[in-house]
Amino acid sequence: MSTHDEIRELLGAFALDAVDDQEAFEIRGHLATCTTCATEVDEHHEMTAMLANTGGDAPAHLWARIAAQLDSASPALSAPTNGDELASLRAARSARRGATPRVRLLATAAVVVLIAALAVQVVRLEDRVGRLQGTTLQQQVSLAAHRALQDPAAQHVVLSSSIATGRLAEIAVLPTGTAFLVNDALPALPAGRTYQLWGLVGSRLISLGLLGARPSAVSFDAGSQGLVTKYAITSERAGGVVQSTHEPVAVSA
Repeated sequence: MSTHDEIRELLGAFALDAVDDQEAFEIRGHLATCTTCATEVDEHHEMTAMLANTGGDAPAHLWARIAAQLDSASPALSAPTNGDELASLRAARSARRGATPRVRLLATAAVVVLIAALAVQVVRLEDRVGRLQGTTLQQQVSLAAHRALQDPAAQHVVLSSSIATGRLAEIAVLPTGTAFLVNDALPALPAGRTYQLWGLVGSRLISLGLLGARPSAVSFDAGSQGLVTKYAITSERAGGVVQSTHEPVAVSA
């Protein structure tokens, strides 16, 4: 009877059906009582299934490293990259009866390669999802901002340059207090700088939020219509300030 550690070394090969009948029998009996090993086998199965569905390429350099560890009598190796090749591994089970430790090493290494390839794909997918979510959110804000600018029930404010003529930005404040600023002609700021929006409430000038170095459409809370009597935009260091010492680049009429 194999020990727990001996069986655990075979779990990768077992997941690829690359163990003999006696080993498979012992492993199944062990899995019935060991939840840790059973969970590990489930993860192996899940990962190989996901990779088979995606059809992604396994890292070639890992397979080259594995092949280099086998002697010259071993058959030529190629990385399983899709469901068909994974199926061919299982189809060759009858030729692997009484598999040597070297063959079992190869089967276990195959699982490692599959896991590595899947990890790369997951990272790429998360990156794509992150970019898509960011784009979608900005598109939603832009759409809501332009709707607010066209809403007759909204309070409309134009911000112009404090030293020249021309509209730089527009603000629309909805009856709920939700407000949007749309950049019309604010130039991009250099790295390490950000635009900051200010509002005059009574006699106090308060920060209404950071707009970034390249603002397009930004939402903020104005409290309610008429609460902010004047707006101003300043250029500040990244992160913003509590109280500005700079002349505003844009102010409301």
